[in-house]
Amino acid sequence: MLIGAELGLSLGLFFGLYKTGKLALSRHHSSEKSLPLTSVLSATALFFLCQFALRFFAPSVNIIKPLLLPGVAAALYLLARKYPIVGPINFANLTEGIKWTCATRWIVMVLGVALSSIVTRFLGAHPAPQTIVRAIRTASEGAHVFQYGSIILSVGFLVPILEELFFRGFLQSYFRGAFGPNVSILSTSLIFALCHFQSRGLASNFVTLPIVFVSSLFIGRIYERTRSLAAPVGMHIANNLIASALVIFCR
Repeated sequence: MLIGAELGLSLGLFFGLYKTGKLALSRHHSSEKSLPLTSVLSATALFFLCQFALRFFAPSVNIIKPLLLPGVAAALYLLARKYPIVGPINFANLTEGIKWTCATRWIVMVLGVALSSIVTRFLGAHPAPQTIVRAIRTASEGAHVFQYGSIILSVGFLVPILEELFFRGFLQSYFRGAFGPNVSILSTSLIFALCHFQSRGLASNFVTLPIVFVSSLFIGRIYERTRSLAAPVGMHIANNLIASALVIFCR
């Protein structure tokens, strides 16, 4: 079911990007170089092929994540370097993202507690943990040290880099050319949230998707503010590491 949902989302995104291609050219909002539709579609294909590969092979071949994720991230980075979407990669922008995490994390946590209470009370269901949360818990309960390290490396660093290259670097930059910064943040955040849909424990989506959406709004805003991927990558890494620490130490 989850693979089918991702396939539908990827095909829908391809169609939406194709339809907005001419609009992006006719309503370009700034003097920066516009992203060609072919490059955005190539990045979309790379990202979703990576997702499908992880769904099919990761459960049985644990080494695939540390190999596949950096490979796809490197390909997206090389593609992104042709256009002004990466921005200056420096320590100042990286720490700016971490500061934003410290300033906004409490909002996300309060939202999560409130939504969990609502789902439990009105739907009579306890939200199931995300797939990544379950993987971290399993790894921390006696798994091989290599498997544990690969999960933390993937969740804490590789996934944030890959996702920010695609969602902020390509999608948000592309949508900005068609609709301006505010709509680009909203549309990218909506797609980002839908990509975190869970088929196991459907009630969990009433908690997870709004949290992911709000977090993405903050990440998208800091990207527009700094015009550097270092800031959203720093914010995403800090968020994932904090979440991983909470999963491991607060059971």
